Amino acid sequence: KHPGVRVSLTRDQDTTLNKYRRLDMTMELQPDLLLSIHADAHHQPHAIGVGIFILDSKKAASLNTVKVLQRFDQGLNPQQSTLTKSADAGQSLLNTLSKNYPLHDTKPKRAPLVILRSPNITSLLVELGFISNPKEAVLLSSKAYLNKLSTDMSIAILQYWDKQWRKGHHHDE
Repeated sequence: KHPGVRVSLTRDQDTTLNKYRRLDMTMELQPDLLLSIHADAHHQPHAIGVGIFILDSKKAASLNTVKVLQRFDQGLNPQQSTLTKSADAGQSLLNTLSKNYPLHDTKPKRAPLVILRSPNITSLLVELGFISNPKEAVLLSSKAYLNKLSTDMSIAILQYWDKQWRKGHHHDE
């Protein structure tokens, strides 16, 4: 908990929620930051580490995605400033997490994922690790590990937003 921060979940148990419904919920909430949190899997059991995805806006949106976004009348393509903020936030999070966790990649990867298509919302998909890696699977099933990781992610996000706020409110006197 932190003053001025409100967290909203799309679900509070391990159930499947349609990706278009998640996008719809995001558009309704209009958060300053969207974190879509997942565990990754790979056919190679040695794949390891935290990874972050940001939108690859060069790939066309699906018809279902277009229908969701049209309901909110905000255009279909993310603004360049939103894409830049997403890339900056993702890199900042990776830089901070790299001090205590292995990374799958040192930079955010781009992907045309539905949940990242919000036109004006800084959006990240965070992969916490690989459930296909036996060692990471044990960690990802540990409440203590997940609590530490979520605390570290929260601190990194607050540091990023504080830096952004200071940039936006800097006055030469």
